[in-house]
Amino acid sequence: MLPLVPGHEIVGTVRQIRSNFTNLKVGDRVGVPWLDWTCETCAYCKSGRENLCERARFTGYQINGGNAEYTVADERYCFPIPAAFTDVEAAPLPYAGLIGYRPLRMAGSAERIGFYGFGAAAHIAIQIARHQHQTVYAFTRPEPVRALGVALHCALPRMVPTSHWSI
Repeated sequence: MLPLVPGHEIVGTVRQIRSNFTNLKVGDRVGVPWLDWTCETCAYCKSGRENLCERARFTGYQINGGNAEYTVADERYCFPIPAAFTDVEAAPLPYAGLIGYRPLRMAGSAERIGFYGFGAAAHIAIQIARHQHQTVYAFTRPEPVRALGVALHCALPRMVPTSHWSI
């Protein structure tokens, strides 16, 4: 079980470990992402696309916890949070950070990367891409979202407003 700091529901300290866990120890500080469990046997899991597993279970949905004082988490999907991060700084990493990092990782060392939309996941992934000296293009809705990007200190000169979205 991970008692979690109220308001920072996905960062916590390991308080109890079941006997079959081997990588974590009591006292470790970890992040608990939305994806909490997968089968490891389907074609998606075997090909590294476990986020598409049809039997996946999610924190706060099929797995108790998430927005709670305590949660139970599968060790395979918890990851260490470095001491250099406060809980407030680390809180976006298990959800938006992972969501944005996966496609960024799949883009590899591309010189130019485009982001469609500008939510929390893109905000984090854009910072990583810029740190890696990649040219970033953000395709957003008109002015309000562009203002959000500036407010979040991303200073993206290549934000391209779009007048409509196809869904």
